[in-house]
Amino acid sequence: MEGLYRANHKGDPIPALATSVVKPTNHGKRYTYNLRKKQSGQMEIL
Repeated sequence: MEGLYRANHKGDPIPALATSVVKPTNHGKRYTYNLRKKQSGQMEIL
């Protein structure tokens, strides 16, 4: 199972299912994630 992010060799987050690393908005109360489009051979996310 893949998460939104994974860690690189330095431990920093890099996108996995997300298209970019997001920064919180609204004083840390809201996070908006853009997900990658399904590619051929991948399972559907429910």
